[in-house]
Amino acid sequence: MALLRRVDADSRWHCGCSCPGHALGSLRAINSGQASYAQTCSGTGSGYARDLADLVKPATGSSQGFISPDLKSNAVVKSGYTVSLAVDSGIGVDIGTAAGTCNASAGTPTSSYYAGADPVTAGGTGTRYFGTDTRGTIFYATAAAVANPIPAAALPVQ
Repeated sequence: MALLRRVDADSRWHCGCSCPGHALGSLRAINSGQASYAQTCSGTGSGYARDLADLVKPATGSSQGFISPDLKSNAVVKSGYTVSLAVDSGIGVDIGTAAGTCNASAGTPTSSYYAGADPVTAGGTGTRYFGTDTRGTIFYATAAAVANPIPAAALPVQ
């Protein structure tokens, strides 16, 4: 029995694959985790985590964080993409205090965030770069990382 699999520069269907779908899934998880964190944990009802380490930490009395442990820290490599979280450099400001969060976040919550997923090896582990922010839309670029803040001309993933 032959096993058919598709392998190209941007999609690999095999164990340990690097795939833009994994990068998109990571960014969707971050967007979802940030929404939950802002509503229930930031202490302000609207603040976002500024680091993946703060999103993976569970709230006091809980055993689950806002995102899965495989996204445990900034610059974590997952399926051929480096995934990071930062303050949106265009409009992000500190709100609330780290001590006021439900999980004793290391960083002060911020008014907006930026998350990116970039191929570890451009053209090897992926050919597209991805970014998202407080709006929840995921954008992509093919030449370089999606800028922080995301420019108005950025291309949304369809």
